[in-house]
Amino acid sequence: MEIVWRSRMGKYSHVTVWLKSVLSPHKFQAIRLRNIDRMEVTKFDPYLQRKVLYKEMKKITNFKP
Repeated sequence: MEIVWRSRMGKYSHVTVWLKSVLSPHKFQAIRLRNIDRMEVTKFDPYLQRKVLYKEMKKITNFKP
């Protein structure tokens, strides 16, 4: 019965990912939609005390909100 239930469950819609700073070792977790390409964001970096580009480093988990 478990196999039938999992097949009807469908796909996950969101993904939790690690974003890492390009200039420092700082990283944080973010949530993005599953069907979107790799994430790039400009945010404040506490190591450098300025805004820096963060790139997606690794996918952590899938989930439905």
